[in-house]
Amino acid sequence: MDKIKERVILLYFGILEVDKRLENLQLVKDDLNGIEKRLTAAVQNGISLKSELNNIKVEQINVATQENELSTIRKTLTSQLEVWTHHSLAPSDKLEIPSTTLIDESFNKQLPALAMFGIQKKQISLAQRLDEIARRPKIGAFAQLGYGKPGLNFLKNEFAPYYLVGVRAQWNISSFYDQSHQNKLNALYQSKLQVKEDLVYQQLNTQAIQMQNDIAKLEDTKDMDSEIILLRKQIKETGAVQLENGAITSADYLLKLNDYKESILKLELNQILARKTQYLLKHLKGY
Repeated sequence: MDKIKERVILLYFGILEVDKRLENLQLVKDDLNGIEKRLTAAVQNGISLKSELNNIKVEQINVATQENELSTIRKTLTSQLEVWTHHSLAPSDKLEIPSTTLIDESFNKQLPALAMFGIQKKQISLAQRLDEIARRPKIGAFAQLGYGKPGLNFLKNEFAPYYLVGVRAQWNISSFYDQSHQNKLNALYQSKLQVKEDLVYQQLNTQAIQMQNDIAKLEDTKDMDSEIILLRKQIKETGAVQLENGAITSADYLLKLNDYKESILKLELNQILARKTQYLLKHLKGY
Protein backbone atom coordinates (compact mmCIF):
# COMPACT_ATOMS: atom_id res chain seq x y z
CA MET A 1 0.00 0.00 0.00
CA ASP A 2 2.90 2.33 0.81
CA LYS A 3 4.44 1.94 -2.66
CA ILE A 4 1.05 2.16 -4.37
CA LYS A 5 0.35 5.57 -2.84
CA GLU A 6 3.76 6.88 -3.89
CA ARG A 7 3.23 5.56 -7.42
CA VAL A 8 -0.18 7.24 -7.67
CA ILE A 9 1.32 10.58 -6.56
CA LEU A 10 4.04 10.36 -9.20
CA LEU A 11 1.60 9.41 -11.97
CA TYR A 12 -0.88 12.13 -11.04
CA PHE A 13 1.71 14.89 -11.02
CA GLY A 14 3.31 13.42 -14.13
CA ILE A 15 0.04 13.97 -15.98
CA LEU A 16 -0.15 17.52 -14.61
CA GLU A 17 3.33 18.21 -15.96
CA VAL A 18 2.40 16.89 -19.41
CA ASP A 19 -0.76 19.03 -19.39
CA LYS A 20 1.29 22.14 -18.63
CA ARG A 21 3.64 21.35 -21.47
CA LEU A 22 0.67 20.95 -23.81
CA GLU A 23 -0.77 24.28 -22.64
CA ASN A 24 2.61 25.87 -23.23
CA LEU A 25 2.74 24.50 -26.76
CA GLN A 26 -0.71 25.95 -27.42
CA LEU A 27 0.63 29.40 -26.51
CA VAL A 28 3.50 28.88 -28.94
CA LYS A 29 1.07 27.77 -31.65
CA ASP A 30 -1.01 30.90 -31.16
CA ASP A 31 2.10 33.08 -31.46
CA LEU A 32 3.31 31.22 -34.55
CA ASN A 33 -0.10 31.43 -36.21
CA GLY A 34 -0.19 35.17 -35.57
CA ILE A 35 3.32 35.77 -36.86
CA GLU A 36 2.60 33.58 -39.91
CA LYS A 37 -0.27 35.84 -40.94
CA ARG A 38 1.83 38.97 -40.46
CA LEU A 39 4.77 37.49 -42.37
CA THR A 40 2.51 36.34 -45.19
CA ALA A 41 1.38 39.94 -45.66
CA ALA A 42 4.98 41.16 -45.37
CA VAL A 43 6.12 38.72 -48.06
CA GLN A 44 3.28 39.81 -50.34
CA ASN A 45 4.31 43.43 -49.82
CA GLY A 46 7.95 42.61 -50.54
CA ILE A 47 9.09 43.52 -47.02
CA SER A 48 10.16 39.99 -46.00
CA LEU A 49 11.61 36.94 -47.72
CA LYS A 50 9.61 33.80 -48.40
CA SER A 51 12.32 31.77 -46.61
CA GLU A 52 11.53 33.57 -43.35
CA LEU A 53 7.89 32.54 -43.65
CA ASN A 54 8.92 28.96 -44.41
CA ASN A 55 11.01 28.84 -41.25
CA ILE A 56 7.92 29.75 -39.25
CA LYS A 57 5.93 27.01 -40.99
CA VAL A 58 8.63 24.45 -40.19
CA GLU A 59 8.43 25.45 -36.53
CA GLN A 60 4.65 25.01 -36.63
CA ILE A 61 5.18 21.44 -37.83
CA ASN A 62 7.73 20.85 -35.05
CA VAL A 63 5.24 22.07 -32.46
CA ALA A 64 2.53 19.79 -33.87
CA THR A 65 4.95 16.84 -33.62
CA GLN A 66 5.72 17.68 -29.98
CA GLU A 67 1.99 17.86 -29.26
CA ASN A 68 1.44 14.38 -30.66
CA GLU A 69 4.32 12.98 -28.61
CA LEU A 70 3.06 14.58 -25.40
CA SER A 71 -0.49 13.37 -26.07
CA THR A 72 0.82 9.81 -26.40
CA ILE A 73 2.74 10.15 -23.12
CA ARG A 74 -0.40 11.47 -21.41
CA LYS A 75 -2.45 8.49 -22.60
CA THR A 76 0.18 6.12 -21.23
CA LEU A 77 0.32 7.85 -17.84
CA THR A 78 -3.47 8.02 -17.66
CA SER A 79 -3.78 4.28 -18.39
CA GLN A 80 -1.28 3.50 -15.64
CA LEU A 81 -3.11 5.76 -13.18
CA GLU A 82 -6.39 4.00 -13.98
CA VAL A 83 -4.77 0.64 -13.25
CA TRP A 84 -3.38 1.75 -9.89
CA THR A 85 -6.50 3.62 -8.74
CA HIS A 86 -9.20 1.45 -10.38
CA HIS A 87 -10.80 4.67 -11.54
CA SER A 88 -11.54 5.45 -15.19
CA LEU A 89 -10.56 8.81 -16.67
CA ALA A 90 -12.06 10.23 -19.85
CA PRO A 91 -9.70 11.96 -22.32
CA SER A 92 -11.52 15.21 -21.57
CA ASP A 93 -11.03 14.91 -17.81
CA LYS A 94 -8.71 17.66 -16.62
CA LEU A 95 -6.68 17.03 -13.50
CA GLU A 96 -6.35 19.93 -11.08
CA ILE A 97 -3.26 20.90 -9.13
CA PRO A 98 -4.12 19.93 -5.53
CA SER A 99 -4.12 22.58 -2.85
CA THR A 100 -1.21 23.07 -0.47
CA THR A 101 -1.22 20.31 2.14
CA LEU A 102 -0.34 20.70 5.81
CA ILE A 103 2.58 18.51 6.85
CA ASP A 104 2.98 17.25 10.42
CA GLU A 105 6.39 17.85 12.00
CA SER A 106 6.66 14.32 13.39
CA PHE A 107 6.66 10.92 11.71
CA ASN A 108 3.64 8.66 12.00
CA LYS A 109 4.47 5.76 14.34
CA GLN A 110 2.40 3.50 12.07
CA LEU A 111 4.76 4.17 9.18
CA PRO A 112 5.82 0.66 7.99
CA ALA A 113 9.52 1.52 8.33
CA LEU A 114 8.93 2.42 12.00
CA ALA A 115 6.03 0.18 13.00
CA MET A 116 8.17 -2.97 12.78
CA PHE A 117 10.39 -1.67 15.58
CA GLY A 118 7.37 -1.28 17.85
CA ILE A 119 6.33 -4.85 17.08
CA GLN A 120 9.80 -6.22 17.80
CA LYS A 121 9.99 -4.31 21.10
CA LYS A 122 6.67 -5.83 22.16
CA GLN A 123 7.98 -9.28 21.26
CA ILE A 124 11.03 -8.77 23.47
CA SER A 125 8.85 -7.55 26.33
CA LEU A 126 6.54 -10.55 25.96
CA ALA A 127 9.48 -12.98 25.93
CA GLN A 128 10.87 -11.43 29.11
CA ARG A 129 7.45 -11.72 30.74
CA LEU A 130 7.20 -15.40 29.82
CA ASP A 131 10.69 -16.02 31.22
CA GLU A 132 9.67 -14.46 34.53
CA ILE A 133 6.57 -16.64 34.71
CA ALA A 134 8.59 -19.77 33.91
CA ARG A 135 10.99 -19.06 36.81
CA ARG A 136 8.25 -18.77 39.41
CA PRO A 137 7.75 -21.76 41.79
CA LYS A 138 4.75 -23.94 40.96
CA ILE A 139 2.62 -24.76 44.01
CA GLY A 140 -0.24 -27.26 44.02
CA ALA A 141 -2.37 -29.28 46.46
CA PHE A 142 -2.71 -33.08 46.31
CA ALA A 143 -4.82 -35.78 47.99
CA GLN A 144 -4.41 -39.55 47.95
CA LEU A 145 -6.81 -42.26 49.21
CA GLY A 146 -5.89 -45.92 49.75
CA TYR A 147 -6.51 -49.23 51.50
CA GLY A 148 -3.66 -51.48 52.51
CA LYS A 149 -1.95 -53.66 55.04
CA PRO A 150 -0.66 -52.03 57.01
CA GLY A 151 -2.32 -48.65 56.77
CA LEU A 152 -0.60 -45.50 57.86
CA ASN A 153 0.00 -47.08 61.25
CA PHE A 154 2.83 -49.51 60.59
CA LEU A 155 2.52 -51.00 64.11
CA LYS A 156 -0.80 -52.59 63.21
CA ASN A 157 -0.43 -55.52 60.85
CA GLU A 158 -3.92 -55.35 59.48
CA PHE A 159 -5.83 -53.91 56.53
CA ALA A 160 -6.96 -50.31 57.01
CA PRO A 161 -8.04 -47.39 54.85
CA TYR A 162 -5.79 -44.34 54.67
CA TYR A 163 -5.53 -40.91 52.98
CA LEU A 164 -2.84 -38.33 52.38
CA VAL A 165 -3.42 -34.56 51.89
CA GLY A 166 -0.70 -31.98 51.32
CA VAL A 167 0.87 -29.18 49.32
CA ARG A 168 3.49 -29.76 46.60
CA ALA A 169 5.99 -27.11 45.46
CA GLN A 170 8.16 -27.33 42.32
CA TRP A 171 10.95 -24.89 41.70
CA ASN A 172 13.37 -25.11 38.78
CA ILE A 173 16.44 -23.69 40.47
CA SER A 174 18.61 -24.17 37.38
CA SER A 175 16.64 -21.45 35.56
CA PHE A 176 18.19 -18.83 37.82
CA TYR A 177 21.63 -19.75 36.53
CA ASP A 178 20.42 -18.93 33.00
CA GLN A 179 18.62 -15.72 33.99
CA SER A 180 21.71 -13.49 33.97
CA HIS A 181 22.78 -14.76 30.54
CA GLN A 182 19.29 -14.33 29.09
CA ASN A 183 19.01 -10.80 30.47
CA LYS A 184 22.31 -9.89 28.80
CA LEU A 185 21.07 -11.31 25.49
CA ASN A 186 17.81 -9.35 25.74
CA ALA A 187 19.68 -6.15 26.57
CA LEU A 188 22.03 -6.69 23.62
CA TYR A 189 19.13 -7.31 21.26
CA GLN A 190 17.30 -4.22 22.52
CA SER A 191 20.43 -2.14 22.03
CA LYS A 192 20.89 -3.36 18.44
CA LEU A 193 17.22 -2.76 17.74
CA GLN A 194 17.44 0.80 19.06
CA VAL A 195 20.50 1.49 16.88
CA LYS A 196 18.60 0.30 13.81
CA GLU A 197 15.57 2.41 14.72
CA ASP A 198 17.71 5.50 15.24
CA LEU A 199 19.37 4.90 11.87
CA VAL A 200 15.99 4.68 10.10
CA TYR A 201 14.85 7.89 11.83
CA GLN A 202 18.06 9.59 10.74
CA GLN A 203 17.59 8.51 7.13
CA LEU A 204 13.96 9.62 7.11
CA ASN A 205 14.84 12.96 8.70
CA THR A 206 17.60 13.53 6.14
CA GLN A 207 15.13 12.90 3.30
CA ALA A 208 12.51 15.13 4.91
CA ILE A 209 14.96 18.02 5.40
CA GLN A 210 16.13 17.78 1.79
CA MET A 211 12.54 17.81 0.52
CA GLN A 212 11.66 20.79 2.73
CA ASN A 213 14.67 22.67 1.38
CA ASP A 214 13.66 21.84 -2.19
CA ILE A 215 10.14 23.18 -1.58
CA ALA A 216 11.47 26.39 -0.03
CA LYS A 217 13.89 26.90 -2.93
CA LEU A 218 11.11 26.50 -5.49
CA GLU A 219 8.87 28.93 -3.61
CA ASP A 220 11.66 31.50 -3.30
CA THR A 221 12.23 31.69 -7.06
CA LYS A 222 8.56 32.27 -7.93
CA ASP A 223 8.68 36.09 -7.95
CA MET A 224 11.90 36.24 -9.96
CA ASP A 225 10.54 33.75 -12.49
CA SER A 226 7.39 35.86 -12.89
CA GLU A 227 9.48 38.96 -13.52
CA ILE A 228 11.55 37.13 -16.13
CA ILE A 229 8.35 36.10 -17.93
CA LEU A 230 7.24 39.73 -18.25
CA LEU A 231 10.63 40.75 -19.66
CA ARG A 232 10.76 37.81 -22.07
CA LYS A 233 7.26 38.67 -23.28
CA GLN A 234 8.29 42.25 -24.08
CA ILE A 235 11.40 41.00 -25.92
CA LYS A 236 9.30 38.52 -27.89
CA GLU A 237 6.70 41.14 -28.88
CA THR A 238 9.42 43.54 -29.98
CA GLY A 239 10.99 40.72 -31.99
CA ALA A 240 7.68 40.06 -33.78
CA VAL A 241 7.54 43.68 -34.97
CA GLN A 242 11.20 43.53 -36.02
CA LEU A 243 10.62 40.31 -37.96
CA GLU A 244 7.62 41.79 -39.71
CA ASN A 245 9.71 44.77 -40.79
CA GLY A 246 12.65 42.63 -41.86
CA ALA A 247 14.95 43.92 -39.09
CA ILE A 248 15.68 40.41 -37.76
CA THR A 249 15.49 36.90 -39.17
CA SER A 250 12.87 34.30 -38.33
CA ALA A 251 15.60 32.32 -36.57
CA ASP A 252 16.23 35.31 -34.27
CA TYR A 253 12.52 35.58 -33.53
CA LEU A 254 12.16 31.86 -32.81
CA LEU A 255 14.95 32.15 -30.25
CA LYS A 256 13.08 34.94 -28.49
CA LEU A 257 9.83 32.96 -28.66
CA ASN A 258 11.54 29.87 -27.26
CA ASP A 259 13.04 31.89 -24.37
CA TYR A 260 9.58 33.24 -23.56
CA LYS A 261 8.04 29.76 -23.76
CA GLU A 262 10.71 28.26 -21.51
CA SER A 263 10.34 31.01 -18.89
CA ILE A 264 6.60 30.31 -18.60
CA LEU A 265 7.14 26.57 -18.52
CA LYS A 266 9.80 26.85 -15.83
CA LEU A 267 7.49 28.75 -13.50
CA GLU A 268 4.55 26.42 -14.02
CA LEU A 269 6.59 23.21 -13.72
CA ASN A 270 8.29 24.50 -10.57
CA GLN A 271 4.87 25.09 -9.00
CA ILE A 272 3.86 21.54 -9.86
CA LEU A 273 7.16 20.18 -8.57
CA ALA A 274 6.79 22.08 -5.28
CA ARG A 275 3.29 20.70 -4.76
CA LYS A 276 4.37 17.18 -5.71
CA THR A 277 7.26 17.35 -3.24
CA GLN A 278 4.84 18.46 -0.51
CA TYR A 279 2.67 15.40 -1.07
CA LEU A 280 5.68 13.09 -1.27
CA LEU A 281 6.97 14.59 1.99
CA LYS A 282 3.60 13.99 3.63
CA HIS A 283 3.68 10.43 2.34
CA LEU A 284 7.26 9.98 3.61
CA LYS A 285 6.08 10.92 7.10
CA GLY A 286 3.29 8.38 6.96
CA TYR A 287 0.26 10.66 6.52
